[in-house]
Amino acid sequence: MAPSNKRKRLRLLMNYPYCAYCGVKLSQRNSTVDHVVPKCRGGSNSLSNLVLSCEKCNADKGDKMASAMTVKLMDKRYQLVFQPPPVDHNDASVVGYCEPPDTPHKRIVVDGSLTGRDRLEVILHELLHGAHWQIDEDVIEIAAHAYAVILWDRLGYRD
Repeated sequence: MAPSNKRKRLRLLMNYPYCAYCGVKLSQRNSTVDHVVPKCRGGSNSLSNLVLSCEKCNADKGDKMASAMTVKLMDKRYQLVFQPPPVDHNDASVVGYCEPPDTPHKRIVVDGSLTGRDRLEVILHELLHGAHWQIDEDVIEIAAHAYAVILWDRLGYRD
């Protein structure tokens, strides 16, 4: 591994030492760096396109887009999908949604046109819903916004 790749992996390990796909705890020995958008599909080597994964998940993902992968939340698997969410006639501002935990093929859908901190906040919001379905929407909004501010503004996360 080139020195710059080793530094990136160490930085990722310091920020979140878990597999992005299955949640297993990682160390320098059992972690691999995965491209969310594979290099063969135009993905870059920037930190915003890199996640840590265990060797099994990295091999399973191969050259597929991360959106074809699943996320494990509270022992339930969700497919993370980036596409325009269906139009909600009650609220035209819907930019993401999480299907209830009792849905057979659960998905978290995030509007693919979002960028930057907005995209990060919606992803965090929907992940919180998936992990804690019973929590009040107002609490989820506040927590997702706070996490996005910390990651984006204070820790320098960029997409």
